Amino acid sequence: MRKSELENIVTKIVEIQVEQLFDNVFEKITMKMSFSDALILSVTEEHSCSKFVTWNVKHFEGRTDIPVNTPQEILNL
Repeated sequence: MRKSELENIVTKIVEIQVEQLFDNVFEKITMKMSFSDALILSVTEEHSCSKFVTWNVKHFEGRTDIPVNTPQEILNL
């Protein structure tokens, strides 16, 4: 396989992943999330994180199955 063919394949894979990410982001925006919150949560879910740590718990509670905690709550665990 030539280098240019491999580059084309990688480019297509990345384009698909970016498209899926933005589909997830825009789905969350329909749940009345800001773009930045939707992007952060989508990346968190994409990577199957076991916890989500933020000072803005109210922005994420009820919008994900991932447990959402403040930094202080995590330190007290």
